Amino acid sequence: MLKIWGKWSGLTEPLPLLAHLLDTAAVSWVAWDQWGVRVQRNATALLAPGDSVLARCRFAILAAAHDCGKCSREFQQQAWSPRESDFAAQTGELREAGLPMTVPASRPVLVGPERSWLRHEAVSVMVLADQTALPSWARRVVAGHHGRYQPTGPQRLASPTVSALRDRASEPAWAAAQRALLDDVAAAVSTQADVATSWSGWPDTVARGLVPFIPVLTGLVCVCDWVASDDAFVAAAPVTLLEAANHAAYLRHRVGDATRALEGVLVGNGTPSGSFAELFAGREPRGDAQKWAAGRRHDSGLTLVMAPMGEGKTEVALLMHATDGGVGDGQQAGDGLFFGLPTMATADAMFARVQQFWAGTGSAGRLAHSQAVLHDFYAPSNLRPTGICADGDGEGLQPADWFGGRHRGLLAPVTVGTCDQVLAAALDHKFLPVRLAGIAGKHIVLDEIHTYDPYQQRLLCRLLGWLGAYRCRVTLLSATLPRARVGELSAAWTRGWHGAPAAAVVTDLLSHLPTQMPYPAVVSVGDTLVCQPLQAWRKFDVQVRSHLLPDRRPELLAATVDLVRVLRLAQPAARIGLIVNTVDRAIALYEALATGMPGEVLLHSRMTAGQRRERTAQLHGLLGEQAPAGSVLMVATQVAEASLDLDLDLLVTDLCPMASLLQRIGRMWRHSVNVGDGWSHPAHLQYREGQDPVVHVLAPVDDDGVVAAGFAALPYTTAELRRAWSEPACLDGGQRKVLSLPGDLQAAVDAAHLTFDALASDAAAESPETQEILRFLAKRLVDEAAGDANGHRVTAIAKTWKPSRTGPDPFGRDEPDWHRLTAPTLWDDANGVVTRLRERDQAQILLYDPTGRTEFAWTGEPATLLVRSPPRPTLLAALAATVPVSGSLASRLRELAGPFLPAGWADLAPPLLRGLTPVPVSALTGLAALDPTLGLIRLETA
Repeated sequence: MLKIWGKWSGLTEPLPLLAHLLDTAAVSWVAWDQWGVRVQRNATALLAPGDSVLARCRFAILAAAHDCGKCSREFQQQAWSPRESDFAAQTGELREAGLPMTVPASRPVLVGPERSWLRHEAVSVMVLADQTALPSWARRVVAGHHGRYQPTGPQRLASPTVSALRDRASEPAWAAAQRALLDDVAAAVSTQADVATSWSGWPDTVARGLVPFIPVLTGLVCVCDWVASDDAFVAAAPVTLLEAANHAAYLRHRVGDATRALEGVLVGNGTPSGSFAELFAGREPRGDAQKWAAGRRHDSGLTLVMAPMGEGKTEVALLMHATDGGVGDGQQAGDGLFFGLPTMATADAMFARVQQFWAGTGSAGRLAHSQAVLHDFYAPSNLRPTGICADGDGEGLQPADWFGGRHRGLLAPVTVGTCDQVLAAALDHKFLPVRLAGIAGKHIVLDEIHTYDPYQQRLLCRLLGWLGAYRCRVTLLSATLPRARVGELSAAWTRGWHGAPAAAVVTDLLSHLPTQMPYPAVVSVGDTLVCQPLQAWRKFDVQVRSHLLPDRRPELLAATVDLVRVLRLAQPAARIGLIVNTVDRAIALYEALATGMPGEVLLHSRMTAGQRRERTAQLHGLLGEQAPAGSVLMVATQVAEASLDLDLDLLVTDLCPMASLLQRIGRMWRHSVNVGDGWSHPAHLQYREGQDPVVHVLAPVDDDGVVAAGFAALPYTTAELRRAWSEPACLDGGQRKVLSLPGDLQAAVDAAHLTFDALASDAAAESPETQEILRFLAKRLVDEAAGDANGHRVTAIAKTWKPSRTGPDPFGRDEPDWHRLTAPTLWDDANGVVTRLRERDQAQILLYDPTGRTEFAWTGEPATLLVRSPPRPTLLAALAATVPVSGSLASRLRELAGPFLPAGWADLAPPLLRGLTPVPVSALTGLAALDPTLGLIRLETA
């Protein structure tokens, strides 16, 4: 066996390349059964239409071929790399075996597209083009297994560097070694399946509807490569079988290893099933929405459930998932679940409910957001991806460290996280194919989508194009949605479902959407659209009191303080909530209103994770379902509008978009019930009798009586605030006195609806910073649309696809520019890949004070974290001292941090902390301060 190596890192002895290729084939062989029926069917349609056994074999050898480009002099000598001197002995042995190892003496430093063709994955494409009859689309699958597709085009492929590389890779001796390697893989897989498998006879063209599934196959190849490269898996390789040329026996052995490693990991060990009562602790369906869900199966398609707060929409989504989406022929879909929420706090709360739902069924699970590791679910974890699945008792959701690795969060069979995790799939970025592979086999549930800003709404439409193409089950939960948005989402799904259909198809579908949208309602979209009206479980009125206030900050602060004090005098024992739009305003109001008495709580986003956790627990104790009566004053930003189960007597709120206002109203009287003939209150809240909940809306106006342009702060815009204030169906310029729920909701959100396109095209009323952000994001969306008028990347690719014949070129030149799909880097602000309408400059700050004198700051030194495995308590303590900041404050703190950063922080810090910016508290002087009550405050000199 030639000493052609495939893996070096972390090994005492290098792993032969053939071993790594067969390992990847073994993993892909086992993973095929874990993907779910819909993914298998799409993969079969691409690889071997009508023959799932042959399709499985072909995927195994295609996955194995991902690294065949390592069988080249450049890779084996590590030419063009600083590591070249480390492989001098390797070079000599291969030269003695008759393989040419000479490379050009003069090798300029290359950047950009030319350099990308020197990577081994690009050479793999060249090898497959030369040594096999694989069609160009199959070679494209292999091309992106390190996260990016190579840039193509006649000019790039004809460059001297690429041409010379191609010539060296196809020299007779190397070509023979490459061919032998590929034939060994195909022969071993053929023996495993008892089916003849070869590199010829594959479908030469791809139906347009299957084009979006090509990057999914790339993502699955990435996953199989990662599993096959896992340290423990590699260490168990029986290389002696290869040395004896017993390739088939080696593959059989590794299939067994992969079976044990992957059992129950990628999709799980089953989905909870049973009647509503069996799934939800003996309860019967409550309200029309739950009864609707309990009365049918739920297969592929888009479902929008629009019902007021407290109608049990979470149970609707989980019950829909429990049907397991039958796909015909008596099979179950086997799809996993992603449950997305708008905030980390709502994700944490939902994760607890999903854990309870899965209590009797074992499966790997994941909580996906930046602070997830602080959750008790990960207590046994060492916080590093060391193995495929952590030890567990096999019942309920189990933490799996492997999914904590980069780009892997959506691969877990049951994932709860922030909506950003899936909205990112609507944007081009490195390793997008892995993200698409993670969602292609999932039931995607997104909750509280009425809270999405106009930019997120646009991303959701783009995401639905992919999900429609993959025939996923998608359930969108919302307190309410404008009719126009229901139409936009349905059309986006349909474009993906039908593979960029003619406009007439979309028009016909939307003709089934009622002109007067019923509310509550369920809209189901598949081959057609069905709108099912529902009856609300709770019906009640909210009294609205609008207050025009001066927009100048000192007067606005004073007027707000005066109003709250008047309300407190009138109701000394009331639970009063004050929700405002900016952190600085919340801090100023709390300082002015707090008296030092128990029951006064401030909550906002510019607190450390430890502070927020403490305040959240405090608020649940004061305002939760079991909280006793007593005077409470909560001052908070929008983090409290959808994140906490709070029950306020009285609400004072800044003017905000209509959907957010309705969400804030939902924090009142949550545990009281009104079904149309009077209220029923818990025993300790009987003082609410004889009245309706009251909301006070504060509207800062300029001298002309117009909502002030300077009052809006991202993610809110002036245009949204003005619509909420002025539209007759909304607040009617302050004239509305009563909001009837749910009766008035649909008309209100219809009137307030504002698309991202409309916002970006008429941004004159916005601040200069907001205008710049809108222009930037709008340009990115247009650039990524690749000429598609609807801005859906999936339909743009499908429309421009032209079948390519096999031939001498690494890729067919008539294909779309797939490189654009993976060109940017996600979360790199310089590339503008963001999933929320927010300020451009963002930072996660780690505040530390080794003296221990600053409460809520970390007491360690960042340099101590630059070790291989910091203790879990140390990591948790550091994460608890992190705080998100934005705008100018983020810029200044990042600048301050520079001199204090330990050498190598960006590369050597633990993965969980690598994106943080450590700042010593001592460096904050004159700019900011970490106050134990107020959080991170700006100082006057800031």
